[in-house]
This record gives sequence, structure tokens and C-alpha cells, in this order.
Amino acid sequence: MVLLGFAGFDAAEVNRQLCEAYDIRSAFDHGELSTVQGRARAQAAEAIVLEYARLALLKHLEVDRWPEDKDRFLNDLDDDSKRRELRKELSGGLWDLAGPSLGGGDG
Repeated sequence: MVLLGFAGFDAAEVNRQLCEAYDIRSAFDHGELSTVQGRARAQAAEAIVLEYARLALLKHLEVDRWPEDKDRFLNDLDDDSKRRELRKELSGGLWDLAGPSLGGGDG
């Protein structure tokens, strides 16, 4: 969620939407989405999750240190004191070319 926050998304809203998508997945797993309303709810969440996945994948492909130091990179994402530096490292690039279509901003 922090990574998508760098793209201009509200991290709390990303978290809420991904939790909603997980709840939908769980309901589907347990056979609770057999209604028209349930399927409509799943279809509404699909576009959001696909866009978040697309943007996260684009940025991960761009991060030079990802392959050799994945754990440190992920820890840095969670460390408030390192986020400003990390934001500079992750700004621009592919996100400038394929920016978020769900809203967001300039990262």
C-alpha cells in the first residue's frame, strides 16, 4: 500500500479496497457469491485490483535493487524514516508513462 501511496493513491483507501477484494475472494471460495448482487460486487472490485497490480508490477520491474535485496527493500517500505529517500528513488519512470487510471496524483 505504501508503494501505491508513492503513485499518489491514499494508502488507507488502497488498504480498504484490497481488504474488500479479499473479502469478496473469501465469499467466492465459500460459495456465497452466487447472487447477481454478489457477482456485481466482484466485478466492481476487479478493475481496482487489476489496476493496483499493474502499477505495482511496473514499479517492481523498475527497482534496480529488488532482485538482490528484496527483504531490505520491503523493510524500507515499512520504515517511516526511510520513506522520503525511497519516494525519491521510486518517483517517475514507468509511472510517468503509465500513470494511475483510478485517480492518484503525481506521486
